[in-house]
Amino acid sequence: VGLNLIGASHLVLYDIDWNPANDIQAMARVWRDGQKKTVHIYRLLTAGTIEERIFQRQVSKQGLSGTVVDLGKGAEHTSFSTNELQDLFSLSDTPCLTHDLLTCGCSTNGSVSDVVV
Repeated sequence: VGLNLIGASHLVLYDIDWNPANDIQAMARVWRDGQKKTVHIYRLLTAGTIEERIFQRQVSKQGLSGTVVDLGKGAEHTSFSTNELQDLFSLSDTPCLTHDLLTCGCSTNGSVSDVVV
């Protein structure tokens, strides 16, 4: 038994889960059949943090999961390589590592100075 929040129209995800299915389930609680309002889902990320890296892993897992399902195979990538673990905790000069990964169509390059607050 789950809690459906069809009366809600805004969801803010501020704590990233290692398992993308948990975030997808949270989004599905708001975006259900019977929802009459436009649903707005916000994900709060800070560029260059471990949360951004975890989000990137979620995107990768979702892509991998889609590929596995499309091929009809049940195997799933469940562990990190040594290089992936080192990369997870490394610092980067790139303003926003996720911007290019998501092929964002905005006019900025993901730089913090480009964001209007």
